[in-house]
Amino acid sequence: MGSFRRRSARAACVLGLLLLMLAAVAGAPAVEPAAARGASAPVITLLSPANGATFVSSASLFPTFRWQISWDTPETTIVSFETAADPAFSQNVSVDNKACPSTNVSCWTSVQPRSVYAPPYGNVWYWRVGLTTSAGTVYSPTWTFTAVNPPTPPKPKDRDRDGVPDSSDNCPGVANPSQRDSNHDHTGDACQPDHVPPQLKVPAGHGARGKTLFASFWAGDDRGMIRMHLTFSYEGHILISQPFGWRPSAVGQHHTFYSLAPLPRSLPAGIYMFCVKVWDHAGSHASGCGRYTIS
Repeated sequence: MGSFRRRSARAACVLGLLLLMLAAVAGAPAVEPAAARGASAPVITLLSPANGATFVSSASLFPTFRWQISWDTPETTIVSFETAADPAFSQNVSVDNKACPSTNVSCWTSVQPRSVYAPPYGNVWYWRVGLTTSAGTVYSPTWTFTAVNPPTPPKPKDRDRDGVPDSSDNCPGVANPSQRDSNHDHTGDACQPDHVPPQLKVPAGHGARGKTLFASFWAGDDRGMIRMHLTFSYEGHILISQPFGWRPSAVGQHHTFYSLAPLPRSLPAGIYMFCVKVWDHAGSHASGCGRYTIS
């Protein structure tokens, strides 16, 4: 009986110790994960371009965006660079991402997008940088920038307004869009007098009564324009007289004239004269005749 009391007393003592230990455990604060203990969130600082900056944007000029990351308790993260046409990031949104390990959350702190931000693509833009964390995505403040087109280069001087810049115009004081330089002296025809008469060669020929007359000759001018007058006569009597207005014709260009109707059969057979007179714009002229045997 005495032994039973001693065992009961020891059991009561052990039970009391267990209750004290449970009470101690129950009163101890629970161990929380680092994120729940209020681990610091990352801080993203935008560096450049400055907030509100204006810069030129084109297919050959691309801005570089830079930022800085501070994070006391870093985690493996995804860094995102975002631009948009509105501060809510809902219009014309562009996102670039890069994963960074917890040992180097600053593995990506600059980017140079191959994008044109100037009109017509846009004008005022917004940008920010975000980091994924175990508590969600953390963003930097939103900054803005204005993109403009490169300045339009001034038009080259063109005093005579012929569409050829003065720097390459061979006659800058007189409009000459063709830049014609007949004597190849680097001065346009429009800036020097024309002292060269047109050239003409009228060979002999033949024809037949009752058939269409065909007459050939070579005529032209170093400045490329002539007008002509053709006659066909017999013993001084003009049978055909035909003027032709201004037309392009280089030196040595071949021309063929034909009668609108066959030569009358009533004409006498014999030697006829086919004559040509040509003028250039300077008023210079050349004349020539060819003997035509008409059978």
